[in-house]
Amino acid sequence: MSEKERNYLFDNLKAFLITSTVFAHLLKQSPTFGPDNLGGHLYFIIFSYIMEGFILISGYFSKNTVKCRDGAVKNFLLPYIFFVLAVSSISMLICGRPRGNLIVPSFALWFMFAMFVFRVTVNITSKIPHIVPIALVMYFAAGCLPLNDTMTGSRICCFFLFYIIGYKMEWKHFERIRSIGRGYILALAAVLTGVSVAVGRFGLFSEGLLYLKKPYANYGLSVPEGIVIRLVILLLFFGWLCVMVNLMPQKKTFFSDIGRKTVTVYILHIAVRYLFMYTPAAGPGGALSYIIALLTAPAAVWLFSREPVFRAYNYIVDTIYRPVGFVWKKIRSGT
Repeated sequence: MSEKERNYLFDNLKAFLITSTVFAHLLKQSPTFGPDNLGGHLYFIIFSYIMEGFILISGYFSKNTVKCRDGAVKNFLLPYIFFVLAVSSISMLICGRPRGNLIVPSFALWFMFAMFVFRVTVNITSKIPHIVPIALVMYFAAGCLPLNDTMTGSRICCFFLFYIIGYKMEWKHFERIRSIGRGYILALAAVLTGVSVAVGRFGLFSEGLLYLKKPYANYGLSVPEGIVIRLVILLLFFGWLCVMVNLMPQKKTFFSDIGRKTVTVYILHIAVRYLFMYTPAAGPGGALSYIIALLTAPAAVWLFSREPVFRAYNYIVDTIYRPVGFVWKKIRSGT
């Protein structure tokens, strides 16, 4: 594939991932949500692939390590700081108390800080010999350490594995996945769904373990038990990755444009999540709440991915970054 030719597979994948993310976040606000019902099963399935998928794709597009490092502050750190403070202020107005801060970010904003760390260090980490096995050890070892939400320490250690695997992947690897027979892929999807349903139905482990943000001991697990569960989570993701890459169209579709604007959807859908959390918008529970979430999620994705919204977001980020960028250029030029 030509380097200049746009590969719509990744746009389509990102559109699917962001829609899944919004749906899962709204789904959990149902008053009757539980790990052993339909809502819980869908939530578990979605959280088996969404964040790992986003981070792996980001790693794949981080081949230009200098560009990634130089853009990390503008694209991730400054939006992280701005929106953490904004969300905290809004929470103070609505709930009478701030929710989250720069040290312990609230909701989905941890992803922005983690991406800043990955992008600003990729020029170094990508050159470390045997970095993938090292990242794999970090993934399992993080659960043995007293890491938690503080500066998203545990998640940075765990999700780095998916970022660096994405960085190391080439297009030929995706082509091999797409060459797998459709029957095998559908059978794999059925097995993955069955495992996810079984975990929730029989309470094999908490869906909180999917977040990769707390030590094994916080869930009453021994180190061997925690490692086995993280291995299962790892296998579930790569299974779903094969399913998504194989089944997703590579041509331009009506939702391809959404894949280029996932950042605005990711940030702004937090407002809808607050609405569902603190008002009756989520519905009374049961099937009606699932239908409300199912209808609201694509509507929110469509709205927040519109060009005027995307341009407004970039204008805000550019305005915030302008003085920082000016100082940074002065420092780099030595004047």
